[in-house]
Amino acid sequence: MISESTLESLADYLDSTGIILDQALTRLGQKMLVPIAKKVQEEITELAEQRKVMERSRERYETVLAKYSTIPKLREFALIREVSL
Repeated sequence: MISESTLESLADYLDSTGIILDQALTRLGQKMLVPIAKKVQEEITELAEQRKVMERSRERYETVLAKYSTIPKLREFALIREVSL
């Protein structure tokens, strides 16, 4: 049979081990996980901003392209001019 003092020693050991693990996990979270989470959030924010910039640039490009495509080309204009004369 296990003596009462042995059980108390085991309980104290398990309590202290649990406390040490809890402290280690807290430190791990503060020193590693929180900075990583902040960095990831910063990167996501930056990517979202870059996406908006890219979409605005694409819209401007498509607008200019649409305007350019409606302008008659010089060669086509010359042919039209010849036919009309």
